[in-house]
Amino acid sequence: MEKIKPADYWSGPVEPMSEYSLWTADFLKENSVRSKKIGEFQDMFHEKADLMEHQLKDGRRVSDFVQCEKDFSHGIRIVLLGLKDEKGQPIPESLWPEEFIRRVEAETIKILAA
Repeated sequence: MEKIKPADYWSGPVEPMSEYSLWTADFLKENSVRSKKIGEFQDMFHEKADLMEHQLKDGRRVSDFVQCEKDFSHGIRIVLLGLKDEKGQPIPESLWPEEFIRRVEAETIKILAA
């Protein structure tokens, strides 16, 4: 089967996705003073992408982690990142809600079945 990139078919919940991802982007933009690579993951296009540790203005550090990754047919892959604190605990505001993840999965399955 031919691989399809999500941008080729996606008609899913783009606005809710923006709502959840903007918190992390805004938080890092306002608070991060430097970042360094701490690992890699396979992104939604099956390419290597960096996991980063971010030093904050107040001296604390937070790091990216893969909260959810799901592979579907046709090469479709969903990858959602969150942030963890220095103790390795997820930062709740950065997490994608389970109901959103289920909705994206259902929409992807529906599109692939069409």
